[in-house]
Amino acid sequence: MIARHLRPAALTGALSLALAATGLALVVPSAPSYAASAITTPAEVLAANQGTADEDSDLTWDASAETSVTFSGTGGTASGADASAVTIADGTATISAAGVYRLSGSLTGQIVVTAPDALVRLVLDGLTVTSSTTAALEVTDADRVVVLTADGSSNTLTDATTYADTSDDAPGAALYASSDLVLAGSGALTVHGRYADGIASSDGLVIRSGSYVVDAVDDGIRGKDHLYVKGGDLDVTSGGDGLKSTNDEKEKRGYVAIAGGDITVDAGADGIDAVTDIAISGGTTAIEAGGGATAYDATAESSPHGLVAGVVVAIGGGTQTIDAAADGVNSTATVAITGGTTTVSAGDDGLHADVDLGIGDGAVDITTSTEGIEGAAITIAGGSISVISSDDGVNASSDTTTPTLAISGGELAVYAQGDGVDSNGTLTFTGGTTVVAGPTGSDNSPLDADGTLLINGGTVLAVGSSGMVQTPSSSSTQGWLAAKLTSTQTAGTILSLLSSSNTLLATYVSSKAFGAVIYSSPSVTKGQSYKIYKGGTATCRTVGGLAESGTVGTTLLATVTAGTSVSGGGGGGSTGGGSGTVANGPSTAVAACASDDSSTTASPTATASATTTTSSTPTSTATTSAGATDTATATSTATASGSSSATTSATSSPTTSATASATATTPTTTTTLATTRTKVTVGTTKRGRRAKLRIAISTVGSSVAPTGTVVVYLDGRKVRTVSLTSAGTRTITLRSFARKGKHRVTVVYRGSTTSAASTGTDTYRVR
Repeated sequence: MIARHLRPAALTGALSLALAATGLALVVPSAPSYAASAITTPAEVLAANQGTADEDSDLTWDASAETSVTFSGTGGTASGADASAVTIADGTATISAAGVYRLSGSLTGQIVVTAPDALVRLVLDGLTVTSSTTAALEVTDADRVVVLTADGSSNTLTDATTYADTSDDAPGAALYASSDLVLAGSGALTVHGRYADGIASSDGLVIRSGSYVVDAVDDGIRGKDHLYVKGGDLDVTSGGDGLKSTNDEKEKRGYVAIAGGDITVDAGADGIDAVTDIAISGGTTAIEAGGGATAYDATAESSPHGLVAGVVVAIGGGTQTIDAAADGVNSTATVAITGGTTTVSAGDDGLHADVDLGIGDGAVDITTSTEGIEGAAITIAGGSISVISSDDGVNASSDTTTPTLAISGGELAVYAQGDGVDSNGTLTFTGGTTVVAGPTGSDNSPLDADGTLLINGGTVLAVGSSGMVQTPSSSSTQGWLAAKLTSTQTAGTILSLLSSSNTLLATYVSSKAFGAVIYSSPSVTKGQSYKIYKGGTATCRTVGGLAESGTVGTTLLATVTAGTSVSGGGGGGSTGGGSGTVANGPSTAVAACASDDSSTTASPTATASATTTTSSTPTSTATTSAGATDTATATSTATASGSSSATTSATSSPTTSATASATATTPTTTTTLATTRTKVTVGTTKRGRRAKLRIAISTVGSSVAPTGTVVVYLDGRKVRTVSLTSAGTRTITLRSFARKGKHRVTVVYRGSTTSAASTGTDTYRVR
């Protein structure tokens, strides 16, 4: 556990020294009195921060208390309960008292709220405000302002491209509040931030409901003390950060929280940036930062992250899809995942924490990364995790402390071109299931630790090159076995691991070439002999190609003694490092469970002479005899209609014979469908013009293109059903757009007899 802090100690020290030279002092706010651990929950993070100012009563009022304000050009009229608090002159409308103001019409100018210590409700009901000098809507003084969109209404706020007032206290957003700001309603609001930000508050900002489209030259939506999204639909396009909180001067502030809503962010810089914490407990969030993973520039001083926080990123719920030029998730202290579904495509690290990184539950799928998961102290205690990386899959590293990597639970599948699971300090397994498809190059290892590598529990299966293979420590309390093979095995190879009594311990289908195998489970006993066979079948895959059951092949690859180390070099290690052309991802070669049970006993190297009689009828019998020093095993196979078969084995003591019979029935065949990805590519078009749409469906881990049809939806409405080409692609032309703004396109691939269904989305920007 670590004490919560607002800045890394090294950074604070550097700043202090730099300021001391100028005679100034660095003031760092005191930390809240709670500790952030590697599995901190969003609720714990929020409890340690400042609460929000919004209240349920903000959203209800007596209709008779409303004041109606209607604009036209640079003028307008007001009527109702607080009409005297509204002045309109020369394009500036000023509201100076508490109340409920229903605003409609079109104003060329600005709306200003100056109502000290007041609660002001602004109901936007068909309002358009365009300013040529400053913010479109500015709150200069109030206790709290609630901006509500009326049911079914469409509203637009547009600020100037340059501001007349550029002082430090001047507004910097199309919708700007110096007070607490609450957004709610059941209508729509479009905000064009042509000068800097789209929506900003110098206090707290809460979004409860409503539909918002924000485009901004700089940051999309910013709350200085906090930005809390409790609901609503947000579509944010920004040249800077998408969602942001910036208060680094006071404790318990500077955080971003998401508890609900549907959020889409396309940011030129970071997707979500909090100077202290990010807490996600619900909602659906889709982020593209800096052009996505393919835009990563390793030579740049800094690149955009998907989520970035100065203290804690805590994810406990919701669905997050992140495509970032640099890290998918980044924190200068702690990243904690305790729930939800998080999918990351990253140009650099998938998940990165300078200090603690923990996963206690939830689903994490890192589809593209340089290093998948990186932190100084990594704890994996639960969850379902898949990592694809061009370098290390999971890496514990630090320049200031001894790194630790502890896996005690969950399911972890790693597909790495560098080290599979790597610690620059200690690496300890005590539980869970870990499967590593490690490096094909000879300069990395499936498991790697600069300190002690202990396996004290759980199930671990790791394959990769044998060039630098590292085996567990003899101090491990759980048995393990390691083999350096005499030749490199190809991707798709099926391995069977058997005990000396021919008990099948594990069946694995490789997704990459390999020359070394490491395996540990509670079934492995130190000092006992084990055999590794090639061939056979694997069924009921669980984690990363490790199957629940299977049948044994006939090619013996190695016989090993549990607890015996092997060293790197020679053997089956392949050459040529982690090239991007090497397949690196899940295999789809494992069949689904058959209706008949698989035997867990086999004798693939029987030395007894045998005679076997079979028939084409569904019943057959086989008999074999053994010499005085051998064990006799008889295997009988019967074939029924539909080419189905059943096999049984019987084993007798030496000097006797064994008889086995089998009856086959036609089993139910289940096919595992190949996982697919749907990529949708659109662009920017102009109103009144038709738009192109390119669709590409691909299978994960396979070069075979999916076939079938796709359904195209535009803004939630079905518009086309088309067939894919033989390459799994299709380019179509949609109708012209009558309305400017963003239009969401969703493509649903229906799947086929060999490929699973999938969905992809993109957004047209219509000028």
